[in-house]
Amino acid sequence: MKITLKPLLLVLFFIPMLFSQVYMAPDGNDANNGSITAPLKTLGKAVSLVTAGGTIYVRGGTYACSATVKIAKSGTATSYYKILAYQSEKPVLDFSTVGSGNRGIELRCDYWYLKGIQIKNAGDNGMIITGGYNIIEMCELDHNGDSGLQISQGGHHTKVINCDSHDNHDAGASGGNADGFSPKLDVGDMNEFHGCRSWHNSDDGWDLYGNKYNTSMDSCWTWGNGWDEGNGNGFKTGGSKTVSNVKLTNCVSFNNSAKGFDQNHNMGSVTIYNCTSYRNGSGNYYFYEKPTGGTNTFKNNISYKTIWRNDSLAATVVQADNSWLLKGSPVSDGDFENLDSTQALLPRKADGSLPDITFLHLKNSSKMIDAGVNVGLGFTGSAPDLGAFEWKQVTEIENNVITRPGSIVLHQNYPNPFNPATTISYQLTEPGMVRVAITNMLGEQLTELVNENQVSGYHSVSFNAANFASGIYLYSIKTNQGIIVKKMSLLK
Repeated sequence: MKITLKPLLLVLFFIPMLFSQVYMAPDGNDANNGSITAPLKTLGKAVSLVTAGGTIYVRGGTYACSATVKIAKSGTATSYYKILAYQSEKPVLDFSTVGSGNRGIELRCDYWYLKGIQIKNAGDNGMIITGGYNIIEMCELDHNGDSGLQISQGGHHTKVINCDSHDNHDAGASGGNADGFSPKLDVGDMNEFHGCRSWHNSDDGWDLYGNKYNTSMDSCWTWGNGWDEGNGNGFKTGGSKTVSNVKLTNCVSFNNSAKGFDQNHNMGSVTIYNCTSYRNGSGNYYFYEKPTGGTNTFKNNISYKTIWRNDSLAATVVQADNSWLLKGSPVSDGDFENLDSTQALLPRKADGSLPDITFLHLKNSSKMIDAGVNVGLGFTGSAPDLGAFEWKQVTEIENNVITRPGSIVLHQNYPNPFNPATTISYQLTEPGMVRVAITNMLGEQLTELVNENQVSGYHSVSFNAANFASGIYLYSIKTNQGIIVKKMSLLK
């Protein structure tokens, strides 16, 4: 029997090659093989070629995107797909020519990690996420025709870390829909935002309208929203009488056209700890209804200078140690190091974390120092300070470089993100008892790495997270001089 290989070779020729590493560049070509010396041109092509657990490296420069990028294949908990800016380069995906009503990126699947990408000028959302367990880090979404980043259609367990969303405005409309971040409508459960900023969007900074699940925002800043007939709230925690459980910690909302923090008919539980609301148009905190599905709880918060309406809190709100409950003289300008809001626009640090500022930080003479109640967030001194910033975290700014006082220095873990091991290092200028622990985002201890007397000097300890799931974790050091807490990201 005669065997011919020609048909088999033809079949193999038409099977696309798949790669664990794919490179793309603005001057690339989709006919290339996707190597660093022969990069692709479009993200859609790169997505089609990369394998689960593989990485798409996006070189710096501007990409003139001609179509929505639709991502529909899922990774796994141990094999994330990754789209990463190459080294320290800044790639910009410009969707100007895609047309009105079309999104930039549609992430309709699970286990993707995007980092360092700018998405702009889409006719609708810059990005929509409808899948689960996705991580978006150090991305910028701006000048899109609807919300910069929307999580809807069941999107769940999303972590948005150190991202900026700004200057989004409805295309050809009056500005009533474009928010910075929108986990809303038919969104799923357990979406989180950490260290994000949202400003100058035509509607809200964060919009949770119709959200029926759990959402959290930690160390997020929002300002200047609602400038063109939009609602103009900083953090809108719900809407349409739905029951949504929302937690905000160490967040700041200022100079929005409407409310800083708004209930908006959310009938679930809203927890607000150590937040600062300043100079918002129609109230800093507006929670005037009794929830049917829980309890609204406010502790350690600051409200200062609403523009034309006082705060409105229902009698059912559980309150403790907020600025408006303090006895004695009212809050004044003299309580703060600085009221220059332009500091919020300072560049982020190299690791993507928020810039060090003195805006809305308390002076050491303020009556709001050590005036709070322990809610598990970590603090220095005898008790937590009020508001989003602990006084001893920042004492002065010189050319945007921070001097940190005290006798403890806790360094960022390295590497970060990590899988599965990382190193935590710290310095002590005084000997004494030291405790280093790992907790989840709820403050529940998962493991203890150090619990002993140590001499002064440099120390380090390894942490192996082989038995932990991907996610954001907290690591802390505690001595008799105080507590310092930092975040780290496990990515498997």
